[in-house]
Amino acid sequence: MNNQTIIEIKDVVKIYKRGEEEVHAVDGIGLEIKKGEFLSVVGPSGSGKTTLLNIIGCVDNPTQGTVKINGQDVTTVKEARLTKIRRDAIGFVFQQFFLIPTLTALENVQLPGLFAKNINRVKQAEELLNLVGLNKRIHHRPAHLSGGEMQRVAIARSLINSPSVLLADEPTGNLDSKNAEMIFKIFDELNKNGLTVIVVTHNMELAKNCRKVILLEDGKIKNA
Repeated sequence: MNNQTIIEIKDVVKIYKRGEEEVHAVDGIGLEIKKGEFLSVVGPSGSGKTTLLNIIGCVDNPTQGTVKINGQDVTTVKEARLTKIRRDAIGFVFQQFFLIPTLTALENVQLPGLFAKNINRVKQAEELLNLVGLNKRIHHRPAHLSGGEMQRVAIARSLINSPSVLLADEPTGNLDSKNAEMIFKIFDELNKNGLTVIVVTHNMELAKNCRKVILLEDGKIKNA
């Protein structure tokens, strides 16, 4: 890790309407994330974890406040630019895997590279699947993979465009303890190689494997 700030969040608020009620899913959060950090975001259901991750990942806009990625204020740029930032700077891993069932592991990993017009995507996809220990499963479709294997395909897919930040939302929620530990070991190795990793999880034991733990309650950071 170095001292370069890769993500800067200032006074971020996200308000949702529930009938006449206003729900502050994120309530005045300020946070700096340095390049090369490995941190987890924990807290009870409804504490704002996924909302915060979506704001960091340019999937959702804050109601108030600013978010900067690599020094650029992403709350003021147009959607076309946000799409490019999401594609090139951020990798996403989700609890549900979101693999396309008709594609092989190799084809699923390549897909974001295809949209980015990455001419080296086939070779990179093979290398990434080897990195996550699936070099013998590259031609298998999701129906013939275990849950842990599908999540490893999803991790490889998230890396195809060489992002500077990896965001993972409950990535072990559908996995047994053995596979969950394996996924966190992969995150740890990626982080040791310089990737900034941010994980939302309910699993406090796994969260302790991260270098830093952020606790959210009622949309506010209770520690930093």
